[in-house]
Amino acid sequence: MNCEHVRERMLETLEGAVPADLQAHMESCAGCAARLAELRRTMAVLDEWKAPEVSPYFDSRLQARLREEQQTASRGWFAWLGLKPAAAALAVLLVVGVSLLNIGQQPGDVGYNPPPQNVVVASDSAVSDLETLDANEELLADFELLDQIGNEPQNGS
Repeated sequence: MNCEHVRERMLETLEGAVPADLQAHMESCAGCAARLAELRRTMAVLDEWKAPEVSPYFDSRLQARLREEQQTASRGWFAWLGLKPAAAALAVLLVVGVSLLNIGQQPGDVGYNPPPQNVVVASDSAVSDLETLDANEELLADFELLDQIGNEPQNGS
């Protein structure tokens, strides 16, 4: 019998007599015998130990803490969204109302915008190219600035 197997069965031996095969191993192995003796001393100390008395205010403090947790947990998913229930309900109603208005529109209704039909843009003319460049002037200026920064020699290299 090996020591690992004996260690697994040591708790069984604490409450009753040691089986013959374990007893034979304990007589030949001082390490396992010492470990069993330590385990028995530890269990004896635990048997003598008395649990401390609970504070008389424990129950009232526990009940107060439970009430606090129930109040904070009752806010539900509104707290997760950071919204109050009234604000969340108003937002839902607004979204539903707008979507229902858009669904029911027919051609000829006030505010009806028909979808674009086969829009052809003349992209080959020089005028449209100049208009595009003019509209994107700020963006192109930023790219020129980035090119200048990228071409500057770096210090320390």
